[in-house]
Formats: sequence, structure tokens, C-alpha cells
Amino acid sequence: MEKMPAKQYEMGSSTSTKSMQPQKFLHSKRIGHMDSFSRHEMMYDPPSMESKSMPRSSYFNSSKPWPDLESDESDMENEIDIDNLPPIEVGPHEHRLQYTYWLWFSRKGTHRATDYSKSLRVVGRCASVQQWWSLYSHLKRPTALHPYRDLSLFKQGIKPMWEDPANSKGGQWVIRLRKNQIDRAWENVCMAMLGEQFLVGDEICGVVLTTRSPECSLSVWNRTATDHASTTRIRDTLRRILNIPVSVPMEYKIHCDSLKYVAIKGPLKS
Repeated sequence: MEKMPAKQYEMGSSTSTKSMQPQKFLHSKRIGHMDSFSRHEMMYDPPSMESKSMPRSSYFNSSKPWPDLESDESDMENEIDIDNLPPIEVGPHEHRLQYTYWLWFSRKGTHRATDYSKSLRVVGRCASVQQWWSLYSHLKRPTALHPYRDLSLFKQGIKPMWEDPANSKGGQWVIRLRKNQIDRAWENVCMAMLGEQFLVGDEICGVVLTTRSPECSLSVWNRTATDHASTTRIRDTLRRILNIPVSVPMEYKIHCDSLKYVAIKGPLKS
């Protein structure tokens, strides 16, 4: 597998802000089972980033306010009973995604590596294009998060943990970014996953954004590390989405190797 050099990847200048607009993405790309929709029906203007129009109850049937991702550790635990969440309803005029996704948040350092699951917190869920944009509009941009925070968007039923059965035999492509690049890259890769642009079917598990200082990383997780056709296609799609030159190597990490390393050496410095 390719190895990541010490130098951080610099996003190409040809990826303009205009090309990142969600309207254009939805107009030209496939979102879930949307092949039967007309081009006009696929158009959707996401809410303003300042919009608070959709309450949290749309996702959790709860009247609590939307969570502050930087709240104290005591607020991180047991906020939502994830085992008893009701199914997500999709309205008749919404564009259903091929999969339902859960958005997770975690803070590194709040628990021991062996207890990482306790730092995971569900922020929201989405099953349609409209629900995704409403959820997304309520969140801080990644550049506003403190260091050692993770945002993870994963398919329903999969936790962003190496040990999860869906991840245990898989791996991840990792891209290291400067902090001023992560907002755009995070949005691009999430939209590509929701829109099934990777074209590897059920192989994709989710996307993880890890904030560090001075650099951050973005990774795409898949189920089967030995499925070289799928891992290659994921890598090539990431290159296209983020305008990464073919001359820049990318790093693929196998989850079972990471687990073995942690068991012997202690937590990874990601």
C-alpha cells in the first residue's frame, strides 16, 4: 500500500468554492435511489448555515436543545439512548438516501483507549437529502472545533470504531490536511458518500474527520481491506473529489494492524 509522506497535502486551486456548492452537486450527481427523479426534482437548496428551522426532535423525538459539541465531559455521557431511537421518517417530498447515516462526535483524551466507546456521542441522524442539510446547518464548521475532536458520519448500525464488526476486517484511506482546508474537504467527502459517488456499494462504512494541531486528517473507512478493487476505487474517487494529484501518495491503514499496534505500544498519535 502507498505511504503518506511527512508533507501535508495541499488542496489544488482548481477546486473552486463555486464547484463545492451543494446545488450543483445534487444537480449533477446521483443521491441514493434518485435515478428516477428528473433533474428539476433533484435540485434542493440547503438551509442557511445560520438556520435553526428544523428542531432536534426531527431526529430524536426529544425537546432538548441541539447539543454543544464542546460541552463538559459530564454532558457527553448517556445523553441519548441510542438503542431505543425510533426509525427516521422520510417525508413524501424528501429525497431518500440509499442508506441512513448517523453523525458521531468524540473527544480524544477524555477516556482511556480501551474505553473509547464511552467518548462517542450521537449528534444526529439523516435518511434524506433534506435531513442531511438540516443537520449539517446546525453544526459548527470543523475549523471551529477544538483540537483532538472527531466528527464521524457512518452508516446506521456501524460505530466509528476499529472493533465494530463492520470495520474489523477493513481499513481506511487517510488524507492529512491543513486546518484551513478541512471545512471544504469534509463537506465534499460527506456529499460524495451520501451521493454514492464511490461506486463500491456496501463497502463504504463511513467518513472520519480528526482535528489536531497544526494539521487534521480525513479518512474514508471500508469493510474489506483485502478487496483491492474497492480500495483502489475509493482512493481514485478521493483524488478526484479533493483534486489530489496522482504524484501525491496516499496512506491506507488496516484496522487490525492498528489494533495490534495499540495493544503493544499504546494509543496511536493520529
